[in-house]
Amino acid sequence: PGVGAEVFIRPSTKANGLTFDKEGRLCVAGWASRSVWRVERDGSVTTLASHYQGKRINSPNDIVVRSDGSIYFT
Repeated sequence: PGVGAEVFIRPSTKANGLTFDKEGRLCVAGWASRSVWRVERDGSVTTLASHYQGKRINSPNDIVVRSDGSIYFT
């Protein structure tokens, strides 16, 4: 990190909800990507959810990670 604002990830997927899990990884509700994903410690991205019952999820808005690691999103 330098001084001032920096680009963290591109494209941003128009992330609405952001939170950290207990391991310090950023968990994201990505509106434009229609997915929930996580930024790993090495900077790679893991998709956690993009479909439900065979259909794409629609516009994830917010996300929460419980202390037991369970992830909930709207």
